[in-house]
Amino acid sequence: SLAASRTLGSGNYQEYRRIFTCSAELMLLAAAVMSLLGLALLDPLSSLLSGGGAERELVRSYLGFYLPGGACTLLAYIPLYFLKVDGRPKLSSALFFIAAILNVALTWLFVGPVCRLGIGGVSLAISISMGAAAALGFFVLGSGQSELRFVRGAMRREDVGTIAAAGIPNGLSNLLEAARILLINALLLCLALPYLLTSFTVVRSI
Repeated sequence: SLAASRTLGSGNYQEYRRIFTCSAELMLLAAAVMSLLGLALLDPLSSLLSGGGAERELVRSYLGFYLPGGACTLLAYIPLYFLKVDGRPKLSSALFFIAAILNVALTWLFVGPVCRLGIGGVSLAISISMGAAAALGFFVLGSGQSELRFVRGAMRREDVGTIAAAGIPNGLSNLLEAARILLINALLLCLALPYLLTSFTVVRSI
């Protein structure tokens, strides 16, 4: 979206559409690769994220639903960010709000007395709500009220490089933040202080 905003500011609409298309294609590719790798490595991932403790099966249940549906979360960021670039930030916020409300409702449905899916129901609710936001967002972007549309031949080396240069700093920041959280979780589990792990998770979420 940063790269696209620069091309939009210069009035280069064809490049704007190419970067939008390339971003969506790259995100779809990344989502597919990450979901397939995650499912293939489900057991080692579950052990890593749970510290190999009693929570392993809970983590496995969560990932079992989330890894296939995680693609929806990744893809949702394309319309959420590009609607802002397109001059419609309120609509982007509305999509995120809709996803949040739907997430709460589905979590109650899946985890509560109706479906009783446990922790897996939480991740299923996230996947469905973000998938709905992604579908609605792409529908709005393609509704003819925008300069955005998909174009052919968008996966060019220079566009991929431009997108990567704009996105890598934020991506590294997120990756290192995740590594920090995993390290703190592992330390708390090694010290046999699971109640502090719960407190840390709550405080971090707030």
